[in-house]
Amino acid sequence: ETIRIKAIDIAIPETPADPNPGSTDFKVRSLITEFTTTGCSWCPSMKRLLHAALADPSVADMVVMSACHSTLVNAVADPAYIKTEYEDFAKSSGMPYVFCDMYYGFGYYTSLTATDLSNLFSEMVQEKEGIAPGIAVTSSLKNENIVAKVTVKAPKTATYRVGAFLLEDGVAGQQVSAGSDEWMHIHDDVIRYIDSQTLFNGGAQFYGYSLGEIEAGKTADYVFAWILDEIWEAGSNAAEVQGGGKPWAPRDNSKLHMAVFVSAVDVDEKGNQFYRIVNAIDCPVNGVTPYEYK
Repeated sequence: ETIRIKAIDIAIPETPADPNPGSTDFKVRSLITEFTTTGCSWCPSMKRLLHAALADPSVADMVVMSACHSTLVNAVADPAYIKTEYEDFAKSSGMPYVFCDMYYGFGYYTSLTATDLSNLFSEMVQEKEGIAPGIAVTSSLKNENIVAKVTVKAPKTATYRVGAFLLEDGVAGQQVSAGSDEWMHIHDDVIRYIDSQTLFNGGAQFYGYSLGEIEAGKTADYVFAWILDEIWEAGSNAAEVQGGGKPWAPRDNSKLHMAVFVSAVDVDEKGNQFYRIVNAIDCPVNGVTPYEYK
């Protein structure tokens, strides 16, 4: 087996100071991925629905959004295209499709309203009260490379995994069947790189990398290191070959940010174990994000 080592000339950042060392009562958010593409005539309906729900700041504060443009429709080139197995992992039944905390998804239904989405997000957050870990991140962007140190603080003793998405805002791309509203043709929270894919139970999974067991009140660290030029070259080449012949636009580092998430084993009402995201944050690629307590 070939082992690849990334060499990046950036010192590993320090973990930000814990503003409340004795507490594990953290702010809770869910990770939401919208599977979409610019050639999909049904996708604008889902985008409008999400836009309406997230217009309420209290609803937007419950989620970390991401958008995965991993499929083409009608051979329409998509400037946000990314080659990934994430869509298969999510068991997407077509586009548009929304994947919530990596365990629940739904397509577009005409009867679905912004209030329905608001209620769903609220219920998902409430389910994770008391089990959501804290996530603190210090990241550095230097010489077109990113190093992010993630520290996870456990509210209870459990086995945790951690992953991250590199996201980009402001990707311009004409969306079919979207009308003339300018915001419909600007794509935010676009996934440019997924750093959470591992082999698990014989197949690809995206729940993240194991942190092992963390005792209640204790912490564990993980460091993400990304070479941006390599990410853009690989993504742009894949987009040009498989994404309708349109490479990615030149990178604007000021529009980059990251979603960091932690997963853990949960148990359903029948006693079956399954993984899901138990907390997530959106943070800068060059900055400090301390634990957020209630």
